[in-house]
Amino acid sequence: MKAITHTRYGTPDVLQLTEVERPRLLADEVLIEVHASSVSTGDFRSRASAFPGVMWLPGRLYVGLFRPKNTILGGDVAGRIVEVGEDVTRFAVGDEVFGYCGVGSNAEFVAMQENDVLMRKPENLTFVEAAAIPNGALCAHDFVTKLGEVKAGDEVLVVGASGGVGSYAVQIAKHLGAKVTGVCSTDNVELVRSLGADHVVDYRNEDFRDNGVVYDVIIDTVGATDFVSCQRSLSATGRHVFVAFGPRELWQMFRTAKKARKVVCGVMAPSLEAMEAITAMARSGALKPVFDRTYPLHETAAAHAFVEAGGKRGSVVITVAEDAKLALVA
Repeated sequence: MKAITHTRYGTPDVLQLTEVERPRLLADEVLIEVHASSVSTGDFRSRASAFPGVMWLPGRLYVGLFRPKNTILGGDVAGRIVEVGEDVTRFAVGDEVFGYCGVGSNAEFVAMQENDVLMRKPENLTFVEAAAIPNGALCAHDFVTKLGEVKAGDEVLVVGASGGVGSYAVQIAKHLGAKVTGVCSTDNVELVRSLGADHVVDYRNEDFRDNGVVYDVIIDTVGATDFVSCQRSLSATGRHVFVAFGPRELWQMFRTAKKARKVVCGVMAPSLEAMEAITAMARSGALKPVFDRTYPLHETAAAHAFVEAGGKRGSVVITVAEDAKLALVA
């Protein structure tokens, strides 16, 4: 099968379209013919070994200290099951599915365990739209529901509201009944408003810290804020949640752990339960897929360069099967 591989760390040109062996299934696995996958910020960091601050060594240990452990990147997948292991009962050949596999989806086929973060694709989504959802929405779900503990009636601020995580954080918080303010650039104001934000702050023209609003939860998806300067914008029991964080935020989390107003940092922990909730939202139309652009599989290196440059809106999708391209046109 064709796949985008890399055997060393570096710039996007380390990525090559190559022929590799098709995955062999275990008894509890399914083989997915990939119709669409993605390139995320995590993918480019893994390829370049570009982990920020204190995360560099843990990141490098996770992906491979001297060379990549997993030569095929791509965490999001949308496609059709073409083979099932002998113990599989949850899926059948022909099922259209989408989910989060972690690595390996920038290829024509990928294998996943049947109880992995995988669901049947809602009929109202194309493969391209479905592939834009899992990674960003799963991360947003964790940070909104678990770390942010957002509930109905909360005032929630999402910084980086047009990005791969922020665009879904806005929608999930709104779905929970929160009053949501999104922070983004001028070019993305209408997008964020269309996702359901009650208010949108254009950071190029105004500072949310000067608007007099007190938020119960601030979710910073891009590392653009700091706890000290935001304290007057946090309620007495407010939570300042960082998706992107460094030593400063970790130290502040430690110092505020037993206080009412606190800093919270964490990493995504993908779960089938969260994927089920996200799928239900997508099926009902409460969660809209957001993607900036698509690239064919053989142009995955260009997709990495685009993501690494920053400023993408939502996800960047890789089209793999021909009908994924046709679905986009339709």
